[in-house]
Amino acid sequence: MKFDENGRFTNFGLTNMALDVQQYESSLMSIQTLMKKRDEIINQYNKNNTEYSKEEFEADLKETQDALLDMLKNSDQARRAVISDVLE
Repeated sequence: MKFDENGRFTNFGLTNMALDVQQYESSLMSIQTLMKKRDEIINQYNKNNTEYSKEEFEADLKETQDALLDMLKNSDQARRAVISDVLE
């Protein structure tokens, strides 16, 4: 039970909310990391580096963008969980 009979958070409720907030913060940090990786991929390709082919660039960019989309979904789920903890 997240709330007691007075409508206050129980220890379980507080712990649950803390874990949800931690997951949300972790997701945001991962999003930042993936955005930096995406920028690095684009910058490396824009340097006209002959060792980085267009095919490699497109594959790396797609992989990073797919991971970014997944992390955005995870972040949204974690955000909704935090809101649910408060509104429940």
